[in-house]
Amino acid sequence: MPSKTYKIYNERMATTMISLRAAAERLGVHENTVRNWIDRGVIVGMRLPSGTRRLPTAELERLEREMFALPTSFPSEVVVAAPKPAAEEEVPPGRYPDL
Repeated sequence: MPSKTYKIYNERMATTMISLRAAAERLGVHENTVRNWIDRGVIVGMRLPSGTRRLPTAELERLEREMFALPTSFPSEVVVAAPKPAAEEEVPPGRYPDL
């Protein structure tokens, strides 16, 4: 189901907003988690005069990039090396029967 977006107009700018429920669904978290993030200042949100909360879609997209993006570079200390081949052991004569 496509999420509803709303245009909030004020004197300075027009911003596309998304509902708290739709944002929680896109992020894969509970609605209360998004409320807590807004209250703690982790993400920017606003309340409409009716009391419902909305998030700017730009803020939601920023948070999605932070949560789901792969790192663009890896630390230089991490080295992935193939295991060293085992040295061939000499088999003492008579230990293994000739096949």
